[in-house]
Amino acid sequence: MIIAAAPAETAIRRAREQSNRRIAAHDADGAVAMMADAVLVIPSGGGPISGRAAVRAAFAAGFADPDFLTYERLPDRIEVTADGSGATETGRWRGLWKPRSGQPALSGRYVARWRQDGGRWITLSEIFEPEQA
Repeated sequence: MIIAAAPAETAIRRAREQSNRRIAAHDADGAVAMMADAVLVIPSGGGPISGRAAVRAAFAAGFADPDFLTYERLPDRIEVTADGSGATETGRWRGLWKPRSGQPALSGRYVARWRQDGGRWITLSEIFEPEQA
C-alpha cells in the first residue's frame, strides 16, 4: 500500500533539487552524494551503470564536454511506502548543451527508487526513458 507522506516527499524533492544544482555546477562528487553505493542507473540510450563510483565517472566524463550544461530531473509524483522507509519518484528529465554544440536538448520520463538511510533519503536506482519521436 502506498500513502502520501508530506515530510518524506518534501525531503526527497529537496534532495532532488540539490542534486540538480550539483549537476548544473558540474560537481561530480556532489552529483552522486545522495546515491547508494550500489546504485543502478540506466541512462537514456545507454547500458546500465552500476555503483556510485561508476556513475561518478560517467558524470565526470559528461562534465568534461565544454558544451554540456546540465541534466535535470523534474519530479511529478513521489509515492512513499506505508512504512515510510522507501519511495518512488516519477517525472520528466532533460539534458541541455550550449546551442553552438549542435547537440539537441534531450528529454523524457524517469523513475527513481529511494530508501531512507540513517535519517536521509538515498537513491537506489534511476531509469531514464527518451522522449518518443
